[in-house]
Amino acid sequence: MNGVFVNGKLQEIDSVDTYAIRKEINKLTIKETEIQDRIDNHIADYLDCIRRKI
Repeated sequence: MNGVFVNGKLQEIDSVDTYAIRKEINKLTIKETEIQDRIDNHIADYLDCIRRKI
């Protein structure tokens, strides 16, 4: 039986709601971007602090 698990249920490949999958991927991409932006900001702040001390 070919299928994929969506929301804990095995569904046939031709009946999978790709909209829900794309929506979830988009949410994860947005979250990843937010996290990366925060990391970049922390690094920039840290480097600015080091430059001021030099």
